[in-house]
Amino acid sequence: MMRTSALVFAALMTFTASGFSMHQAGWFGGKTPRSAETPQARTSDPLLSEAALRYRHNQSTNWRLVMALR
Repeated sequence: MMRTSALVFAALMTFTASGFSMHQAGWFGGKTPRSAETPQARTSDPLLSEAALRYRHNQSTNWRLVMALR
């Protein structure tokens, strides 16, 4: 009987702690995300970056693979 009641108590505490932490994290609509409060405009063109250049030339981003192919 003692072991069963301890397991029930542990389960209730786990559910309570999970619910509290999800509420604090804003999962239930309590808080708005910070990114939604301050929208930022893009100041640079993403197609001019080094990653876009590698994508257009079909270059690998994995440095180990690049070193093995050369």
